[in-house]
Amino acid sequence: MTDEHMGVPDPPEQPPPPPPPPSTPAQRATGGMSDAAGQMFSTGEGMVAFAGMILIADYLLFGLILNDYWVGWIAVILSVIAIAAPRIDRNFVEKIATLPALLKAVGYLIALVGILQLIEDIRFASGALNDFTEIIGGLALYGASALAFLGARSIDA
Repeated sequence: MTDEHMGVPDPPEQPPPPPPPPSTPAQRATGGMSDAAGQMFSTGEGMVAFAGMILIADYLLFGLILNDYWVGWIAVILSVIAIAAPRIDRNFVEKIATLPALLKAVGYLIALVGILQLIEDIRFASGALNDFTEIIGGLALYGASALAFLGARSIDA
């Protein structure tokens, strides 16, 4: 016999567990990275910093190691500023300018250096970019410059 027939009511049914929260575009784009890292690369400041990381990797791999495609030293210095500025004490950085305004300017300058490098590569097309590694190094520079431009454009300063 069941409990109903004995006069004891059945315990109330438990509601089903709530569905998991929908994933955000940053979580889908990072493929399982932590939320902080995904949010960093989805912001304008993070995009400028990521472009700086790409430029430094381009300089190290294609310039120093393979000795094929050299990223200019101005782009490397701007990349170091883009990577280091958000990690330095904010009061120290904001003696120069507010952090968003500084990263916006650095992002636009990285984009300008990339455009000048593209013009130089087109101008000297007969002697530049004639190896596969030089082409990949150039494309990495142009892509990082475009990423820095898009990141700087999205910063509200």
